[in-house]
Amino acid sequence: MVLVLVALVEGRQGNIVATVLCGVGAAVFTLAFVAVERRRPFPMLDLALFRRRDFVAATLAALATGAGIIGLMSFACTFIVNTMHVSTLAAAGVGALWSGTSVVASLLARTLPARLAGSPQLVIGLAGVGLAMLTMTGLSPDSSMLRLVPGLLLAGVASGLLNAGLGRQAVASVPADQGGLGSGANNTARYLGSSIGVTIVSIIALDPAGTVDGMVSGWNYAAVTTGLISLVGAGVVGILVRGTAVTR
Repeated sequence: MVLVLVALVEGRQGNIVATVLCGVGAAVFTLAFVAVERRRPFPMLDLALFRRRDFVAATLAALATGAGIIGLMSFACTFIVNTMHVSTLAAAGVGALWSGTSVVASLLARTLPARLAGSPQLVIGLAGVGLAMLTMTGLSPDSSMLRLVPGLLLAGVASGLLNAGLGRQAVASVPADQGGLGSGANNTARYLGSSIGVTIVSIIALDPAGTVDGMVSGWNYAAVTTGLISLVGAGVVGILVRGTAVTR
């Protein structure tokens, strides 16, 4: 993952040699990991689980969560402070509209009808955060923090549903005696996605000149990118879980 992140950064700076070398190195280490795991009697990650569509769906949903909404929101406070000229405390208050709503939504997710719980919940959550991030685009240098409020609230509700669904499916998508492995794989996928998402957003959104116009334009592009990542993730997860039964 370190090599992947370095490749992304170096690619943005136009260093083709470093990008290619790091990309090749990342591929080699990934193949080596797979080879080792396949030969160990008690692997850290049971690769046979990837034959299960529900496990693949939950893992991809976690990856898309990190690369999408977590990547963008990790940068949101910096963007608000630097472009809207407010204090860090005020920017954190705006961000709390997302995080606080997410907590409430995750607690209420248990009341979802059975047909929407589990894998369908992941699709709804990813689609919701994707649409929410798209509503936070189109900003101008004169935009106020209030322009972000509807998107943050929608993202909070969708994130709460998504996080609750991820925790559930992480365990439900593996055999009963591998619950710890399922949870660990899901959390790892989310953190790996977050590493990629934060790096991509920083590359896209940061203006080397530090101008407000450049930062706002970068934010718009970053929000579109992360929104599309989430929507594509919702589509792929939906295809994977189509026709699967809901497990309680």
